[in-house]
Amino acid sequence: MRLSSVQEDYIKIIWNFEQSQQISRPKSVADILEVKPPTVLSMFKQLERLSLISYNKKEGALLTSIGKTRAEKLVRKHRLLESFLDKVLEIEDPVLHDEAEKLEHVISDELTLYIDRYLGFPKIDPHGEIIPQMAANDKLIKLSDLESNIEFQISLIPMNGDYGEYCLKNDIIPGSFWIISNFGPGRESYLISNGNKFLSISKEFADKVEVTVLIEKTKSEERGA
Repeated sequence: MRLSSVQEDYIKIIWNFEQSQQISRPKSVADILEVKPPTVLSMFKQLERLSLISYNKKEGALLTSIGKTRAEKLVRKHRLLESFLDKVLEIEDPVLHDEAEKLEHVISDELTLYIDRYLGFPKIDPHGEIIPQMAANDKLIKLSDLESNIEFQISLIPMNGDYGEYCLKNDIIPGSFWIISNFGPGRESYLISNGNKFLSISKEFADKVEVTVLIEKTKSEERGA
């Protein structure tokens, strides 16, 4: 479900109200957006039809689980963009915030992941606000279920015995990025790479590692174009 930038602005405002334990009433949201309360009420009804919020006069607008996930993804993009513009381009407020406000609506999930990785997975933005962590997009899957040339992020690793020691020794840690480069005969082994090194792991081990799929490499990327 693709949302407009206006719809995204509304759910982010409601999310911010919830974080500070305030009620999202039409008047309070209207004051922020500099519009009339009836305009806000109309949007509340629209967002409710999309199952992003619930609304009544007593409690105001409340995000549903779907709405909360969408809002946190937007906040995550905004705060990562502020971090990038601050640390890499050395842009300061108010330009920093204003540009992040514009870009958060158009930046892809994939580019967000690359920015996060480039910055070293920061926990807070330039203003000291916590950066929401990436949601495990829909569900985690076993590394052994992937095909080749699929980039993935490690989410869960086995920490018992030799497995845990092997993971930590070889940088197979939550948050790290890898690609399956090839399979052994009968898919009994997997050749994986993080861009710096290659590792051959067994299917038994791959069954114990859970990952989040990112993006599939294109044909041109495989040819090095």
